[in-house]
Amino acid sequence: LGLESKISELRTLFESIPTLAPGLVWEEDVASEDGVFKAKDDFSQFKTEKDIDFRVLYDATKEHPAQIKEFNITKNVGKYVTSKWSGMITSHRKAELLTNLEVLLAAVKKARQRANNAYVEDKHIGKDLIDFILHN
Repeated sequence: LGLESKISELRTLFESIPTLAPGLVWEEDVASEDGVFKAKDDFSQFKTEKDIDFRVLYDATKEHPAQIKEFNITKNVGKYVTSKWSGMITSHRKAELLTNLEVLLAAVKKARQRANNAYVEDKHIGKDLIDFILHN
């Protein structure tokens, strides 16, 4: 019964694991450590600056001054490129982990039911269970 409750606690913990943002295409970053993902596409954004410019509509004559119109222009003065990295796991990996927990929980329940009629030896299996969950 204690093992079942611990597995249920692990399930609650694993359900709260954040996953990669679904709106982006992620690929594993080979230049970084294992488990680091990089967004496939970088996002570009321009830094702009507003400026005032003047345009001569009519040249000056002897009788009239030049007619000049003022207007605003927007210039690109820089470019920002944003790259995104993340250490979160994929949704697929999270589903695998939760499935492994479900399989383990079902096996523990069956074992508990069989254990009511059998003699149980004292064994330490915690490392084997964690290896099954994380590496299966």
